Amino acid sequence: MPRTFAAAALAASALTACSSGVVYELDESWVNTKVPPLGNGKILTTNSGDDSLSWIDAESFAVVFRSPVGLLPPEREGPHHGAVSPDGSAFFVGLSNYILGAGSGPRGSYGAGDSDGYLLKYATANAGLIGQTRVDRVPDDVHLTPDGKLVLVTHFDLKRIQDVVAFGGTIEEMRSTIALVDPAAMTLSDDDAGLIAKIPVCPAAHGVATSADSREAYVACWGSDELAVVALSPPYDVELYRVGPGVLDPTNPSFQPYAVAVSPTDGTVWLSCLKTGDLRIFDPMTRTWDARGPIVTGGVPFFPEFRRDGGQLIVPNQASNTLSFIEPATGNITRTLPLPQEACEAPHAILFAPDKRHALV
Repeated sequence: MPRTFAAAALAASALTACSSGVVYELDESWVNTKVPPLGNGKILTTNSGDDSLSWIDAESFAVVFRSPVGLLPPEREGPHHGAVSPDGSAFFVGLSNYILGAGSGPRGSYGAGDSDGYLLKYATANAGLIGQTRVDRVPDDVHLTPDGKLVLVTHFDLKRIQDVVAFGGTIEEMRSTIALVDPAAMTLSDDDAGLIAKIPVCPAAHGVATSADSREAYVACWGSDELAVVALSPPYDVELYRVGPGVLDPTNPSFQPYAVAVSPTDGTVWLSCLKTGDLRIFDPMTRTWDARGPIVTGGVPFFPEFRRDGGQLIVPNQASNTLSFIEPATGNITRTLPLPQEACEAPHAILFAPDKRHALV
C-alpha cells in the first residue's frame, strides 16, 4: 500500500531561566533541508511506530530516503495507509493517532482512540506538507478514486461500538463514517478545507476500494459482517449486503470483513474475511455474491492485490504466514507460498512493483 512524507528536524524549542515549559514552533516543524531527488520510480511505505515514511527505489529496492510525517513533532501520531495522485504529483497519508503498545487514551489500542485523525497531503517533488483535513477518530484505509477527484478515508471506530452498547443504543448509532475529501481543495490554513462529506456507513468500516468509473465505493464492514456500496455523488446512498447468515452482532462479528480489492477485468469486488479465513466475491452489476467464493486460503487473509491485467490475485495470509496465488477466472488457488518467518512475519499487504515481475509484501 503506497504512502508518503517530508524530511528533517524538530522545530526550535526554547527554555528560559524563569520557565520550566518547552515551546514548540509548530509553524516551522518538519523543515526539509536535505531532500534527495524524488518523483517517479519510488515506492512509499508508512512506518507508524516512528511517524516516518520510507522512500524505496523501485529497481534496487534500497531505501533512499526517510522523512517524518505528522503535525506534532513531540507526538507519535501513527501514519497509517496512504495513496498517490494519478499524476504522481502528490501523495496522501492518514494519521490514525494509534500506536501499538502506547497504552490507553488517544494513543491507545487499535480502534479505541479518542483523538480525531487527519488526512495529510504532501508534494512528491520535495516531500513537503501542502494540505491537511481533519477527519473522524481512528482513520484507517486511504483510497484515491481513479479519476483523482476524491480521497476516501474509512474509520475503524471500535470505541463507538463499545460506547453505544454502554448506553443501550442501536446498531445504526454504531456506524462509523467514510470521509470524502477533495484533494485539490486541501490547504494548511483550514482543517475543514476539502472535506465534502462524512457518510455514516456501518460499524467499524475498514478497507475501501472503488469502481473503475469512480462512481461507487466498496467498504468492508468489520463490525456488521457486511459489504457497503456507497454512491460517491449526492445524496450518497448506502446499500448494505450481508456476507453470510447469522446474528448481526458488532461486538462479536461472525465473519469480520476486513479488506477489499476490485478486479480490473470484470469489476467484481473481492472481500477478505478474517474470522472465517476466506474471500467472498460480490458482483456489483447483479448485486449478488459470486459462486466462485468463498475461497478458503488456509490462513487469515488481509489486503489482496490484483495484477494489473487482472490475471492473478495475490493474498497475504497471517497465521499461516503464506501468500495465496489465485486465478480469478475460476477462483482456484494455484499456489501457496510459505514466507520465511525470520524475514516476513504476519504479512499485511501486497503491492505489485512497476517492473511487473515482483510483488512487494
